[in-house]
Amino acid sequence: YLGDDVELYGFGTYAHRNGDAYQNYRPPSVLPQVYPNGFVPVETINENDYSVTAGVKGKNLFGWAWDLSTTYGGDYSVFGMRNSANTGLYAATGSTPTTFHLSTVSNTQLTNNLDLSRAFNVPLLPAPLNVAVGVEQRRETYTIRNGEQASWIDGGSAALPGLAPVSASDISRNVIGTYVDLSTYLTPKWQVNLAGRYEHYNDVGDTTNGKVSTRYQFSPAIAVRGSVSSGFRAPSLAQESYTSVTTSPASVGGILATTSPGARLIGAQALKPE
Repeated sequence: YLGDDVELYGFGTYAHRNGDAYQNYRPPSVLPQVYPNGFVPVETINENDYSVTAGVKGKNLFGWAWDLSTTYGGDYSVFGMRNSANTGLYAATGSTPTTFHLSTVSNTQLTNNLDLSRAFNVPLLPAPLNVAVGVEQRRETYTIRNGEQASWIDGGSAALPGLAPVSASDISRNVIGTYVDLSTYLTPKWQVNLAGRYEHYNDVGDTTNGKVSTRYQFSPAIAVRGSVSSGFRAPSLAQESYTSVTTSPASVGGILATTSPGARLIGAQALKPE
């Protein structure tokens, strides 16, 4: 506590995960020089997920309750393959690793919030008019790092090739939003809530959304409520930028980000908000 009306707070979370996914058995004929008894490739993931929040809040800023906070979180995942081989690389050089780094994927989000709330006594209303307003600033990042060269060259590692440099990406965006929420009772049993929110995305533009909800208490045991609202969902950074290209001696295939020159060349358009 900083005083009777001001409080500091903070909390955080952390999670770590290791996972293995066993792939189909490869017979000895695939690469007898390295695996005379055949082999079962194992995909691995090493993931760290974290979040921390710090803030300060008070009860009386010119009559308003207030809350100023910052939250930073992210996820960092390393994908690999063990007990595998790159048969194309072995054919070309006479050697191959058996353990591979396939790719690294990370995303982060930094969110800053200021929330204010206050109750106003309004003539003719049976209860106070509760007003809440706030602003939010958010920065999002999404990064894909390619795997080691041996994981993707000459057909790549068996079971799952690594990510080539052409598939790597590093993008971010900024979002600014503000909202207002009004809630009161029109009668002792009839509650009404009005809310609106505006957001600006530096990559997909602006959006304004609203919500109207109501609740009527017929008795202590029976109530009816309903709401009408508009919605908005911006494409995630992963959806906008994910690329996966695989190569073999006979073909090239994969998924291209809609913003990439290759995708635009064949007619792809940028993803739109929903």
